[in-house]
Amino acid sequence: MTIVALTIIAIVTAIFYIDRIAKAAVERAGTYPLGVDTHLESMDIGVFSSTVSIDELHVTNPDG
Repeated sequence: MTIVALTIIAIVTAIFYIDRIAKAAVERAGTYPLGVDTHLESMDIGVFSSTVSIDELHVTNPDG
């Protein structure tokens, strides 16, 4: 019973924080391979509507 409750809590928490988690992942995925700062203003993932919206992706130009 405890494992079921913890699983449900984890799923609800992931759905609630999915936008923040995805935003951080996109910023890290852009910054690491490019070696420049990557910033994303906002990201909205529609879990139940199957949509993704990305607003203002900024990638810094590399030196040189």
